[in-house]
Amino acid sequence: MRCWLLALVSCVSSDPHVMVVTPDAHVPSTACLIENVLPRLVGTAPVMDCGSLGIGGEDAAFAAARDCVIAAESSRQPYMVLWQIQGIDSRVAKAHVGLNDNTTWTSYQLNYDGDPGGGGGDNRPVTTIWKCGAVSSQGACPDLHNTLCLECDSPVFFDRCPPR
Repeated sequence: MRCWLLALVSCVSSDPHVMVVTPDAHVPSTACLIENVLPRLVGTAPVMDCGSLGIGGEDAAFAAARDCVIAAESSRQPYMVLWQIQGIDSRVAKAHVGLNDNTTWTSYQLNYDGDPGGGGGDNRPVTTIWKCGAVSSQGACPDLHNTLCLECDSPVFFDRCPPR
């Protein structure tokens, strides 16, 4: 017995030699990866790099990144820090950004989940951005690798990629 699989694709084109395929909604887009959202938020502003930290890094590197953010926040020096967090089945990360737009200081927290619905990796990336009244230290905290012991004070929703 022979079986054949027939795939139906909807095509639209005025040229009979060109096939236009509608993209599959399940194909991951890289636009909402946190690494691609950060440059769009920061733009061309020069920022101090407070670190890009991976899972399982040394406590000293995480503490140094936290101290860098606290110092930059208090002196209103633009900065950015990004760190990866151990997720269950997808890639998870957070970032804090401080920007000085003319005379206005704005702090942001970015939360990233590569696949909030489950499934793993970066299959359906979502980055949510919150404006913070300030970013402050939580003081003594046992969760350095997950929170960097930083808190987004008075968070207000700013943006989401992809939009809802």
